Amino acid sequence: MAQLGGSLGAAQLDWGGTADELSDSDVYPLLARTAVPDSALATGVAELLAEEYGSSRLVVFHEAGEWGKSMSSRMAKDLRRMMPHVDLRLIPLSVDPGPGDEEYLRTQFRQARDLMMRHFVILSMRYTTFQVLAEEEFSYIVSDSTLLIGPGDVELGLGKLSSSERMKFRGMQILDTGSESIGDAMPLLVDFWQTLTADDFPEPLRSIIPCTDPSYANCWYANMFADAANATTMLTDKYFAWAFDASWLLHSAAQELVKEGKDESTIKGSLLHDKILASSAVGLTGRVSFESNGDRMLSSYKLSFIDAQGVSQVAGIYDAIVKSWDLSQTPVYADGSHEKVPDTYPHCSPGSFRNGTRCTPAPAGYYVPAGGVLTAAIRCGAGTYSASEGSELCQQCERGRFQGDAGATECLDCSIGTFAGDEMKTACDACLEGQYQSLQGQSTCERCGQGTYMNSTGASVCMQCPGSRTTKFNMEVSVASC
Repeated sequence: MAQLGGSLGAAQLDWGGTADELSDSDVYPLLARTAVPDSALATGVAELLAEEYGSSRLVVFHEAGEWGKSMSSRMAKDLRRMMPHVDLRLIPLSVDPGPGDEEYLRTQFRQARDLMMRHFVILSMRYTTFQVLAEEEFSYIVSDSTLLIGPGDVELGLGKLSSSERMKFRGMQILDTGSESIGDAMPLLVDFWQTLTADDFPEPLRSIIPCTDPSYANCWYANMFADAANATTMLTDKYFAWAFDASWLLHSAAQELVKEGKDESTIKGSLLHDKILASSAVGLTGRVSFESNGDRMLSSYKLSFIDAQGVSQVAGIYDAIVKSWDLSQTPVYADGSHEKVPDTYPHCSPGSFRNGTRCTPAPAGYYVPAGGVLTAAIRCGAGTYSASEGSELCQQCERGRFQGDAGATECLDCSIGTFAGDEMKTACDACLEGQYQSLQGQSTCERCGQGTYMNSTGASVCMQCPGSRTTKFNMEVSVASC
């Protein structure tokens, strides 16, 4: 539709298009929009992460379609500009997550398990995404020690969760375009609509902005303004406020040109488009003004959070111009507190490793050294062992003992006829010829005494010389020495 309008030379004021491609004024030279481009909200989320949460380490899960790729790439670009050393991981989900994509989503979410990050951005509008995230397996993403952030579009998916599923997302921070909630103004708007009639849009406006229906009362904007019976339904429409402001600005721009003496036959195309771009007014969606390419200038963002009952609560407005917050209440986070969640887990104590959101003791046979953030315990090597869980180091096998396997919980005694003369042995050595060892767990072998000999290795006893013969020396290795 935007391309068709441009080819016809018609001025357009769009209230629903958010795609970033519509920002190209070479392709859409006569298009303006009261809807905010996706990239503007991505920039807002990036500012929130960088300036309010200091997110130097974070994961961004994004749909793999055009919306998700556009949002994630713009957010990544802005974050790297604001925080050059940010550790940012982009993990794509399916193009349009839905039934049948659950296992693929699980595979993608599992990529975050060992990253040791606590800040997660969710760029998805789909119920299936949040249904999978609510599963117990992904408690390292959705937990009371992590921070979830998303643009306002996530409410399309979150809103379809059951109350128990939605409550798991307590503390999720949601950033949307500012001042779009009509809220307490509903009674005023209903009264306002009831006073409007077709006479509020006199000629030459009817000729400049003609109706396609012979009856002016059936025009979409006439129904929008005058049909008070549909007021509540319209107020629940996400795009209603954008549409209201678009219609109002279009009429106002045309009326200004009429007041300037422009012939009604010329009020179209680039003349009307330029007047729209020059317009600036406070509408239902806040201040509406435009960039030179027709994009709406976004001056504020609305921050909400999900409370313990799974209900979205407005925290306040962020002024994107002066970079300041006007908070009506302090956001509540997943742990129920007002304390911002750090982007990195604290180090686990020596002997424990980070298992998702928790510290877990190393099992027996493993160890975790001090001074690092590990996501798995290290297996004790051969010649060492750890007898109990939570070991910071593995113990070396003592002399007289050995262990040939990794991950051992104990060392073994050397058998008779063998010895271990050093620590950390992976196998025992056989006693040499002329020696023996009749006990287990020994670090040396005994010499064969006079009158005995041993002509093989690994002996537990020495051989007696035959008859009354004896040997001149100890440690003899042959019967011939007798």
